[in-house]
Amino acid sequence: MSLVYTFKRFWSFLRLDELVSAALSGDDDWDYSEEPHTSRRSEILRKHPEIKRLMGYDPFIAYVLAFEVSLQLFMAWCVRDSPWWLVVLLAYCVGAFVNHSCGTAIHEIGHNLAFGHSRPILNRLLGMFANLPLAVPFSVTYKKYHSDHH
Repeated sequence: MSLVYTFKRFWSFLRLDELVSAALSGDDDWDYSEEPHTSRRSEILRKHPEIKRLMGYDPFIAYVLAFEVSLQLFMAWCVRDSPWWLVVLLAYCVGAFVNHSCGTAIHEIGHNLAFGHSRPILNRLLGMFANLPLAVPFSVTYKKYHSDHH
């Protein structure tokens, strides 16, 4: 494989040529049937009714998030004068894990599973708190667009 070919493929990837042309072509098949979450949930509960006791909201997630956000901010403070390779290594080995956990928590909070449906403001505030160490603020808009998905 030549360097020129590799560069052309990489440049094509950056421009997202294939993705844009596929999106504009209209060749995708859309399934307008029932969204799968409801039927899948019913099927799982029918086969395993004991799972029902695991469903519902859980405010303990707030304690987990307090630890994770504190850990991220503490780590950022600790590496403020460190060499770049250590910052990258810790970001990859620890930070990515914690960021993924915060993103997953934002998903659960988007379903009001931290404090229940009766306390939407607390859920929203916890989502914003979970979003603190992440690079892009998305917790509030995530709830809106993820609800559209359902």
